[in-house]
Amino acid sequence: MSKIAFDSGDDQIAANHAEVLHREAYAAAVLTGMGQTSRSEEETAYDRWYLSTLEEGVMRRALVIEYRAWGRHLEDLLRDQLSRNGIDSGHWDDVKEAADGGGFVARARGVLSKDLEADLPQELWERLEELAAVAEVIIDGTAEARASLAERYPEYFREMDVFGDGDIAGRLTLRREQLARAFAATKAFWHPQHGVPYHLVEGAA
Repeated sequence: MSKIAFDSGDDQIAANHAEVLHREAYAAAVLTGMGQTSRSEEETAYDRWYLSTLEEGVMRRALVIEYRAWGRHLEDLLRDQLSRNGIDSGHWDDVKEAADGGGFVARARGVLSKDLEADLPQELWERLEELAAVAEVIIDGTAEARASLAERYPEYFREMDVFGDGDIAGRLTLRREQLARAFAATKAFWHPQHGVPYHLVEGAA
C-alpha cells in the first residue's frame, strides 16, 4: 500500500489535477483564439509563417510551464511525504544532486517507489520522460541538446531548415497533439483515482 497520505480536506493530488485542467483550458482558449485570427485575401506566405510561429511559441511556453509546474509540485509532494513517513525531507535533495541515478524523472520515480511505495505504470513514466526531455531541450536550446533529442523523438523535428541558418540539428517543432500529450501525462500522474496512489486520513480537528 502506498505510504502517501493526506489529511481529509487537504487532498493535494486532486488539487494538482485541477490545476492541470485549468492550465490546459487556458492554453486551449489562447490557441483557439489564434486559430480564429481573421485572414484576408491579401495574406502573404510571411503572414502565415508569422501566425504559425506565434502559435508554436505559445505551445512551447505552455509545455515548459507544464513541466516546471509538474516538477515543482512533485518535489513538494516528495519532501512532504518523506517527512510524514519519518524520513528526512533532505533525502530527496540528496537523491536529486547525486552523481548518478538518471535524470529528474528517474530519480523521482525511484524515491516514490522505494521510499513511499507508490508505483505507476511504465507507460506513464515513459510519457513523463518524453515531456521532460522536450521541455529541457526547449529550455537549453543548444544544437547538441536538439540533436540528442532528435535521436530519441524524431517526430518533434522538421528536416526542413526553416530559418535557412544551416542548423544541422534541425528545428524542434511542436504540434497541438504533442502539447495535448504533455497535458495528458501530467493529468494522468495527478489523477485522484488512477494516478499517484494515496489515501486520505482523518486529520486533527
